[in-house]
Amino acid sequence: MRRSLAVKQIMVPLSEYPVISEQATVRQAMDVLRSFFHQRHGVWYGFWSLLVLDKSGRPAGILTLRGFLKALQLQRTLEMVFRGGDPTGLFLSGIFDQKMAITVRNIMRPIKQVWASQEENILAAALRMLSKNVNSLPVFAGEELVGILRTVDLFWYIGELLEDA
Repeated sequence: MRRSLAVKQIMVPLSEYPVISEQATVRQAMDVLRSFFHQRHGVWYGFWSLLVLDKSGRPAGILTLRGFLKALQLQRTLEMVFRGGDPTGLFLSGIFDQKMAITVRNIMRPIKQVWASQEENILAAALRMLSKNVNSLPVFAGEELVGILRTVDLFWYIGELLEDA
């Protein structure tokens, strides 16, 4: 029975994670994230966050579904201040395209805000995710980002532990 694994053993490798530029609009980010979803037997599968790259192509942050909700709040504020409009059509209209573009950089979580070491014990990383209220945790080998640990990865690992018990 596997009891204590390192984070690197269940993380998603960086090469398999979807990415977006920090200069992209929220609309573009939503399109990228949606392209990684697929439906099978009525259930949606896919990634719940994007790795954000800076102008030099280096990891800068994580854009999560919570970040998209933050964009909705920002857009509502902009609409109320500048137009007095209704933000409900936020993701369906082209509102982000040229005029009042909220960029990914405005709503991402910085990459080093909450993170784990690849050699760290899974339990320690899981407890950090709980205490910091995050579902995606960047994983580093020294100063290099090597992957992302997601709550769903932990879920499957815990399920395997329970099956072995």
